[in-house]
Amino acid sequence: MGKSIKFKNNVYLDSEGVTYQKRKLKEIFDLRYNTFTNSKGIGVKIGNGYTIIPFDTSDNPNSKLIIQPNGTIKIGQYISRIKVSASCSLSAVNDYDLRRLSIFKNDTIVNRTQIYHNYYHSFTLAPKCINVKHNDIISLKFTGGKDNSAEISTGTDITHMTIEIIS
Repeated sequence: MGKSIKFKNNVYLDSEGVTYQKRKLKEIFDLRYNTFTNSKGIGVKIGNGYTIIPFDTSDNPNSKLIIQPNGTIKIGQYISRIKVSASCSLSAVNDYDLRRLSIFKNDTIVNRTQIYHNYYHSFTLAPKCINVKHNDIISLKFTGGKDNSAEISTGTDITHMTIEIIS
């Protein structure tokens, strides 16, 4: 770090920037935002129960938000509050149906939107702050009233979930 100015609470200022507890401020802020997508572009069929939209890619991989084998996101240590939002599009619609896009924390819905139509449409869930703890599972799930009534478009630009670590 070379010559630096020390402030209270282990904050330092030098020619490379601001350091807090031996970590550059930029590193701390960069870990806050994570957008999860499905890079394979596979279509996910919608049934009459909740179907997980499986994520396999993060634009900012780290140990704070961990993609699980089933495509859900596990909360790492030292996180107590997040802001989560999501977007999803249907590529194939077979019939009129009530469809819901929901964000779950463990097995509880924390944010949801729904629509009843028989044509292509997109869903957006506005950001919502929720309290979390280590090992909580965050997932994006979709449901329809009939089996195979629609298919979700996946891929990096179409269906995604964004999590911001607040504290």
